[in-house]
Amino acid sequence: MKPSEPAPESKGSRTKTGKPAEPVTAPPEKTVPPPGRKEEPEEPAGVLEESEMIDAWLDKVKDMSMPLFQHLARAEEFELAGEELKTVNAWFRHDDSFHANQVSRRKADLQELFTRTCGITPRIVIKTREAEEKEEDSNPVDDPRVQTFLKRYPGKITVRKKNNNRH
Repeated sequence: MKPSEPAPESKGSRTKTGKPAEPVTAPPEKTVPPPGRKEEPEEPAGVLEESEMIDAWLDKVKDMSMPLFQHLARAEEFELAGEELKTVNAWFRHDDSFHANQVSRRKADLQELFTRTCGITPRIVIKTREAEEKEEDSNPVDDPRVQTFLKRYPGKITVRKKNNNRH
């Protein structure tokens, strides 16, 4: 055997120092999808749709402060607007202005929590709007707040009509 040739591999081969030789391992093979299936690019971990961002943020607010979450839950609608500089608009009815003010006082906390949850730093805007005139026989299920509640907590709704003829 010439010095330039490597020693043949065998069970129990030893190095020049007498220690057992390290086994040679093959590089890991790339997994190939079965025939007929294309390998789909995966979304980067942590990328959320806009509605998922709002839901994840609200869950974190609930974990951080239940009273703040309860004030925020009075909002009729949440909107994530803007292309590059995002803005979270929370719409409250005019008669829920107390709750809007309580949320407004904690905007910095809400912004920081949104950043930690979703990875972007939005501007938090609290808005109020005048309540629309309601029809007498309007369906409460059509109320956006009820829709938001049903989305989060599925269940059955029973509607009772008020009896205004009592004396």
